[in-house]
Amino acid sequence: MTRSVFTTPLLCAALLLGPALTYANQPAPAADVEPAVPFAPCPKAPNCAATIAHTVAERPDRLVEPLQGGSTLEESRKHLSQVLDALPRVTWESQDTRYVHAVFTSRLMRFKDDVAFWLHDDGRIDVRSASRVGYWDMGANARRIEQLRDELNAAMQPRTE
Repeated sequence: MTRSVFTTPLLCAALLLGPALTYANQPAPAADVEPAVPFAPCPKAPNCAATIAHTVAERPDRLVEPLQGGSTLEESRKHLSQVLDALPRVTWESQDTRYVHAVFTSRLMRFKDDVAFWLHDDGRIDVRSASRVGYWDMGANARRIEQLRDELNAAMQPRTE
């Protein structure tokens, strides 16, 4: 009985501190390396599409190519803002220098899909588009990313008037 009084706290401490000690021994990333893209993994359900392989590890068929919004982060931000502002039923949830989170609402059933964007210095844009509810999106999230690709390509074309 006395033995468990001392072992239980030690076991709990080991379980709680073990992961922290593992990360503490990892080297810090180099200063010139872009930060990791902070996308959550897609669920096993086929209602998500993304441009980062580890994000869709459970569903590799949902991997799509990254978008290109320009040749710099600033150009990509400008073109992405123009595209999102022009689309119907899109609201901005949050944004900072590299990260943009928008919510797309479907026309008929008013389903909400979360779309996260991560902008890189070279103008590349990683995307994760996922349905909030339901098991199968019938390919809607992958189609959305392709629509965004087409819209960004059009936004990058010089205007002739």
